Amino acid sequence: MFATHSLAGSLAAVAALAALGALTWPTAAAAAVGGPVGDLFESMVKRGAKVKDSGTMMAGAGGLLDRIDSLLMALAVVLVLD
Repeated sequence: MFATHSLAGSLAAVAALAALGALTWPTAAAAAVGGPVGDLFESMVKRGAKVKDSGTMMAGAGGLLDRIDSLLMALAVVLVLD
């Protein structure tokens, strides 16, 4: 199930980059690889800490970090590749 969601999310992100005219190899790699890796990494950290939410700001939704984890890793990937 995660693989299907990751593939669909990656395709949607690359399509959005193309529609915005920002599609390059670094941005495509960041969207396709950095996003899912960021989400998995943040989930691993939360499991290791044995917490459901990463903060109280958005309790019940995983916390604020859960909303930006993919963006943080995608930013790191695009910075390394660019």
